[in-house]
Amino acid sequence: MKKFFLFNKEPLTPSSSDSSNTGAGLSVFAISSDHLAFMTALKGAVKITFNNASLYEQSELFIGDAVKKSTVTVSCEVDKEVELIEAILGFISSPSTASRDLVMKFDVVSDRSTFPQFLPVSSSSIQSRVFKNPVVMDSGRFSQGSQEKIYQNTIAGIHFGENLPLVDYNHEGLAGYSDGDEITAWKNDGTGGVTYGITANVSDPKAEVSSSSSDINTKAAHFNLGDYFDVPAIRVNYDYTLYCVLGASTHIMALYGDDAGESLGFGGKYPASADLTENNVLKLNSSFSVRHSGMTGAVATTMSNNTDNGTAYGQFPEYQYVGNDLTKSNAEVFIIRRDVENNMYLHDRTGHIIAFIEGKGDKTMSATDPYRTDGDLLIEVLGTVKDNTSGGAGKWNGFLSRFGVIEHDIGPSRSSELARDLFDLYKTST
Repeated sequence: MKKFFLFNKEPLTPSSSDSSNTGAGLSVFAISSDHLAFMTALKGAVKITFNNASLYEQSELFIGDAVKKSTVTVSCEVDKEVELIEAILGFISSPSTASRDLVMKFDVVSDRSTFPQFLPVSSSSIQSRVFKNPVVMDSGRFSQGSQEKIYQNTIAGIHFGENLPLVDYNHEGLAGYSDGDEITAWKNDGTGGVTYGITANVSDPKAEVSSSSSDINTKAAHFNLGDYFDVPAIRVNYDYTLYCVLGASTHIMALYGDDAGESLGFGGKYPASADLTENNVLKLNSSFSVRHSGMTGAVATTMSNNTDNGTAYGQFPEYQYVGNDLTKSNAEVFIIRRDVENNMYLHDRTGHIIAFIEGKGDKTMSATDPYRTDGDLLIEVLGTVKDNTSGGAGKWNGFLSRFGVIEHDIGPSRSSELARDLFDLYKTST
C-alpha cells in the first residue's frame, strides 16, 4: 500500500493557499512517498524534495528558466539529522500495512509526529514550498519574464509583475533633496501618476541621506513628532495591499490616516472615539491596529509578539541596546493586507505573517460597533493620524523611504516575496 507524508504547519486561515514560492500561506501539505526525490541534511533540519508535485502540469518557459521541485524543510534535533533521514527511509521501506504505518506525520498544530527527532516548536518548524513561478537557473532568482515586461512592471528597483501599485512614494522621488532639506513634494511613481503626488506638508519633514542615522541604505524622509504630509485622497473600497519601508523609530505608531480620524494604521493603541486630535494615542510596540473610513468604534488591534492564529512571532521596532544607547540594526519592512473577507494580515521583512485580525463588519452593523475591519481604506495624511500636530508621545516619528498601495490583495506568497525584495533593496547590512 502507498505511504504518505503529512505536513501540518499551522491552523487553517482564510489566507491558506495551495501553493507558495516562499512557504507563506501553505498551511497543510500531503503527498505520496512515491514522489520522494531525495533528502538532504542541514544543521538542525532535513530538506525533503519531491518530484512531479508542482501546481501546474506544464508551462511555457523562457530559455534558462525552470520550475523548482517542491520541497519541505522540517526542523529536528541538532546532530539527529541523519537519524531522521534514516527513520523516514525505514518507514517508507517497512512492509507493514497497518493504517498507523501509512502516514508520516509532521504536525506542529497538534504537537505530534511519527518521528521523535522532529521539533514542532512553531510554524517555522515546517517550511513547505510548492512553486508556481519559474526561476532563472543561473541566479536562482524568480523569473520576471521578458526584458520588456521587466521594464514595464518595475518601479524604483522593485519588480511588481502584474501587481503594479496605484501609489508608490519611494527614494527616487527624493533625489532632488540634499541632507536636511525640507521635503515639500514627493512624486508618485504608481499607476495613479501625478493625481496622487504629494505637494504639501505640515511642519517640516526633512531628507536624510545617512544610513547610520536612518538604518536605510537609500535617501529617506525624516519625521519628527508632529511632521506629516498631506496626501491626495487615496481610497480603496475592498481588498488591498499596503507596504512600507521604515527606518529607525522610537515607536511605530500612527503612520497613516484620514482627515476625519476614522481610517488609521498601523501600530499603537487608540481610543474608541473618532476624535484623535488630542494626545490620546498611546505607545504600544509590536501592535497591529487598523480602522477604516466611516468607522468610529474601537480600533481593531492585535499583538504580533506571539504565535496566535498560526502566525510567526514578530517584534517591532527591532531594537537593541549598545551601551546605554538604544539603536536599531536594519530597515523594517511591513506588508498590510485586507482580503475579500475583510481579514487583516501583517507581514514583516522576513515575509512571515506576524499578525492576523479576523474580518468583522457588515451592513447590519453600526459605525460605532467595535473592531470592525470593513469600510474604505482612506489615506489623506502620512506620518500621523488625522491632522495631529501636537507632537505627543503616541504619534509616529522616524524615517520612511517607501510607501505604497496596491488596489487588491496580492495574497500571502506574493506578499512574502515583496517583503523580502524590499528588504534586500533597503537593508543596510546582511
